[in-house]
Amino acid sequence: MNDPIPTTTWQPHVPPNWKLRARLWIGALLVLLAGADYLLLRFSYDPFNPLPLLSGLAVLGALGSKVLLVAMWLRKPWARYALGTLLVLSITGFAFVLFYITGGNLPRPQGLLKKPVVGITLQALALVPLARSRSIRKQLHPMTGRD
Repeated sequence: MNDPIPTTTWQPHVPPNWKLRARLWIGALLVLLAGADYLLLRFSYDPFNPLPLLSGLAVLGALGSKVLLVAMWLRKPWARYALGTLLVLSITGFAFVLFYITGGNLPRPQGLLKKPVVGITLQALALVPLARSRSIRKQLHPMTGRD
């Protein structure tokens, strides 16, 4: 008569095609970050760029983001956090440089700052699915027999 109430833990709803969605999100991140890296590299190697040391930050960000995306594809859970940290550091570094360039009396041609602003925007857009996608979160959990 008194049937026990089954106890289950609450789990967020994940659609049945989460593996495909996770791979599509990782592909979208690849496209976003490739565009951002292209623009930031073009800006850092521009002859009118007042800080030539930016090329090191741009190359490190481009290589690091691609390596971490491959690690995410291979289901390494730490890669998501490392990529988020790398993106935040890159955004912060380039934003400080933009504030330095626009705040000072440095000579700059018209349209020089368009590339880094769009690149930073693309990196910030890449942070959104990285933090909010349930399918990416599930993809990067350790594999068990239930997957």
